[in-house]
Amino acid sequence: MRLSEYIFENQIIVGLKSKKKKEVLAELLSLLIRLKKISPRSKQKIISALLARERLGSTALGQGIAIPHTRLEIIKKPLIVVGISKQGIDFDSLDGEPVFVIFLILSPKNLEGVHLKILAGISKILRDKYFLNRLKEASKPKQVKELIKAQEKSLGR
Repeated sequence: MRLSEYIFENQIIVGLKSKKKKEVLAELLSLLIRLKKISPRSKQKIISALLARERLGSTALGQGIAIPHTRLEIIKKPLIVVGISKQGIDFDSLDGEPVFVIFLILSPKNLEGVHLKILAGISKILRDKYFLNRLKEASKPKQVKELIKAQEKSLGR
């Protein structure tokens, strides 16, 4: 499975405006609403599910990365939104540092295997610090998508 099959340029925000966890989750979900990928009525339920997952343990892994994720019945197919912040976001990171790169993952409740493969794929590409720095510096969604595709290719995916 290739991550790039689930990541689309119109689902990438470069220059996130929000500076706090709940606000940035709302900003990323608002993009999915504008793209008609989720209904406006489901936004609060999704935020609640994401925050419940955060209470189990922060999805901000350190090194400026967060991968908030949840599985819900109201999600019909896996969705990934990528957000890049230039100023950094307070996301209760394990290392106490701000987050600059966010991969928000929403999956159907019944697709646990796919959800786990997406998480593993994101974790794998983000191990490379050079790649991560290039992602942080990206200025356009197209650049983010191309970086992800190139990183997958370099890893033989």
